[in-house]
Amino acid sequence: MEEGWRDRVARLLDEQNLTMKEASRRVGRGETFVRDILKRGRDPSAANLDALSRVLGVSVADILDGTSEPGQQQVAATAVDHDDEDVRAELAEVFADLVKADKRVQRRALSVLRSAVYGSGATKTN
Repeated sequence: MEEGWRDRVARLLDEQNLTMKEASRRVGRGETFVRDILKRGRDPSAANLDALSRVLGVSVADILDGTSEPGQQQVAATAVDHDDEDVRAELAEVFADLVKADKRVQRRALSVLRSAVYGSGATKTN
């Protein structure tokens, strides 16, 4: 059976000896944030998935497709305020990487983005 993205998050937490509660705290969310994703099947927003990936030391694409190990992406586990130009630059970088990702990762990323932009259950298409 193929490992899903939630399984990868659980594995990364285990490998780093990090509890769901501690990971939730580091993301800056309520203490049940990670548990709600892993045990209750809630889908995180794009921003929250990004924050969780930073805590785990991998990219969002790595969580979604499982291509790297913890620590390959060097990131700070703290929130940083960005001005609009920094955010646009980061978005451009993420989208450039997303274009190179496989179709499954692209579909999942689109789903997360649509949910974040249009709300839960959105199916807006061009």
